[in-house]
Amino acid sequence: MTKRFLYLIRNGHYARHDGGEGPLTEIGQRQVSVTIQALRGFPFMALYHSPHLQVEQTALAFAQAFGLDARSTDLLRQYDDQIKFSTLTRNMLMNALQAQHDQIENAYETFVVPPCDSDEHIILVCHANIIRDLICRALNVNPSSWAHMLINHCGISCLSVEAVPDGRTRVELLSYNDVNHLPDSLHTEN
Repeated sequence: MTKRFLYLIRNGHYARHDGGEGPLTEIGQRQVSVTIQALRGFPFMALYHSPHLQVEQTALAFAQAFGLDARSTDLLRQYDDQIKFSTLTRNMLMNALQAQHDQIENAYETFVVPPCDSDEHIILVCHANIIRDLICRALNVNPSSWAHMLINHCGISCLSVEAVPDGRTRVELLSYNDVNHLPDSLHTEN
């Protein structure tokens, strides 16, 4: 049976500014370089990423290394972390949470699908909360119960997706937040 392998990779470490998120730091650039070396030899065929700066920088490095086009998609964008939940009305909060749920469902239905003819290896570079929510969706686990799942910068999680004879789709978590390729000095999570 053919499988789709989804490599969920968190962006490299990045600078934070008063105005929001900034570019990759020197540590982030080293994390990306080491991660690229760890994944050499895999037959990647596509790469999708969030439109945020640090994710785009991470994705472009991967795309160049593996000869891929880096495709930006809002399906993988960071949730609106500028929302100040204490200022929201109940309706506004419910709408924001529904939008997050809808985004993950759409991302899941787009990417977590069996391949057509042959094995596929696809990279998704995105944010920790998107990775967490996609994994929880794949495992049919409530994301709020796993709200503190550690996902390091350039940690690699991998899902396999295949159609089974009874018409269902089987999704398996093959690895979660694998950072064995990174030296301890490059382990960062915030």
